[in-house]
This record gives sequence, structure tokens and C-alpha cells, in this order.
Amino acid sequence: MNAISPTVRMKRQHTYKPVGACIYCGTTEGPLTTEHIIPESFGGTLLLPAATCQACAVETSAVEGRCAGQLFRSARRELRLPQKNKKAKAKRGTEMFDATIDGTPVKLLQEDFPALLVSFEFDPPGIILGQPKTEFFAGRVVISQLPTFAERIGRLNAKHNVNDGISLGNRGDVTDLGRMLAKIGHGYATAEMGFGSFRPYLSDIILNRPPVHIGHYVGGLFGRTPKSEDLHIITMSDLWGRNLVVAEIQLFAERGMPVYVVVVGEKI
Repeated sequence: MNAISPTVRMKRQHTYKPVGACIYCGTTEGPLTTEHIIPESFGGTLLLPAATCQACAVETSAVEGRCAGQLFRSARRELRLPQKNKKAKAKRGTEMFDATIDGTPVKLLQEDFPALLVSFEFDPPGIILGQPKTEFFAGRVVISQLPTFAERIGRLNAKHNVNDGISLGNRGDVTDLGRMLAKIGHGYATAEMGFGSFRPYLSDIILNRPPVHIGHYVGGLFGRTPKSEDLHIITMSDLWGRNLVVAEIQLFAERGMPVYVVVVGEKI
């Protein structure tokens, strides 16, 4: 049996200058808390202090929580990424995952579950392609096997004498991923460029205020990307022209997962 993977973190660590206002709604009232630009539950290590009010933090945390607890749940457990929820921490080692073996639903412990890193890849943002705004947003599923996957599948096949196959219970919502990417891109651009230095495009997407045109501002690059030595990579890009503020984000870069292009706003 393979040992549990060591805890993985971003190599890049930085704490930016405090903002003093909510980067999502603009308020300066009430307590302002530190924003993890890439969520802490994903191993993010870029911090923006005094940057989010309580109301906006509730909304962004909910989206991050759904992504962390559904689409990326098994991968996060396998990579030993942080768990903020005390109940989840208490269940570590006894947490159960859904699978179907020969048509029969079963529950598997994390140490037996063949973990996959599952996400979505997208076409470039509509604004870059010169397309009209639309509320339609969809992606293509992309999967990376984690190091213990083949061994655990083999053990399940041998134990259950599988005939019709094994189906793994991975769930996830493409809209939640798009909104989380919008939040990450907006936070990073603010940290790098300064609060109020650009006209934001993503506030309605981040705070879920319809109409939400995610695909117009959040997309990807054509083709697959190579693996990196870092967990996540995030940069500002000036390759897209037209006075746009653009962040490029690669979550789970060490597994060669997709690069996302997030059009954050317009330069002032």
C-alpha cells in the first residue's frame, strides 16, 4: 500500500500590503478580513490583508467550499491539502467516498478510494474572441490520475472480482469553478496592481448577481499544458491587448491541469 502523499503547498508565498476596503463591494465599514487569493483549502499561500467584508466573505467562501468539497474533494484528501472545517478534520482517516462496483453503490474509505483530479477546461473568454455576452457557460471534463489510482483500482478489482466496471462518485459544478476563478483573478489583480487601479468586470460573477456572463470573462487556452514544479501558478498577462487586465491561472500545475484566462477588468 502506498503511503499517504505529503502535504503540498505553493512554493510562492507572499503577504501583500493591506487594502483597507472590501475588494468586492468597496465598503470600508465593519471588520475586514484577510483574503486568501487562491483558497487556503487548495494550499494557496498568497495573502491580501484587510480585503473582504463579512457579507462578501460568506459568498466567496461558499463557492470555494463547494469546489473544495465536491469537484476537488478526493484529490485534496490525497494531496493532504488543508481542512478548515473541524468536523471534516475529525473524520480524517474515516471519511467515506461514493463508488459503484458492478452496478452496486458502495462506500470506500479514503485510503481505498482511487482518487482522481477532475476539473474542466474552457475555450478562451468571449470578450477576447469578440463574441457577444451570453449566460451559457460550459466546459469539457479533464482528468488526471493521482499516483495511487492504479494500485487502488487493482485492489478493488481483485477484492470484488469486478465484471462490469467501477464508477467513482466525483461531483462538481462548472459554474462554481468559473466563479471561483473569477474571485482568484480579481483578488490577484487587486493585490498586484492596487485597489481601484482598474474598472472591474467580475463583481457580479463573484457575488452571484444576475445576469452572470461567466464565459464572457472566464475561459482557457487551447490545447493541453505541461506539468510544472509548483502546485499552482498565477500571473498577470499583457498578451491580450485592448487595455484589458488579464490574469492567467493554473490550478494543480504540477499535474498539468488547464491554464485559465480570466479577464478581470479594464485599465484606468
